[in-house]
Amino acid sequence: MCGQYQGVCPPGAPEPVKQTNRLLAELHNGKNIFFADPGKALLSADGASPQNEFMKDVVHPNARGYEVLEKELAVLLKKLDAKYRGGKQAGKHS
Repeated sequence: MCGQYQGVCPPGAPEPVKQTNRLLAELHNGKNIFFADPGKALLSADGASPQNEFMKDVVHPNARGYEVLEKELAVLLKKLDAKYRGGKQAGKHS
């Protein structure tokens, strides 16, 4: 699961999004349910508004923003790969 990205919400909505992400994060058990919130990496220091340098507009990341999201998700995906495939190529499970 991925957390909801706050940039897609209307002004004043970040708290419900944060609450939803907290609830989703509670489902993470490290066995068969995993949670990531890569959108947090795009936020300003206030934790509510996106950093302009990563955004095309208030909703859509620009190329740099997508690079940030890629790096954030890569960490989780590498962990999942090691856990479930042992780093082996897809289709070559033992």
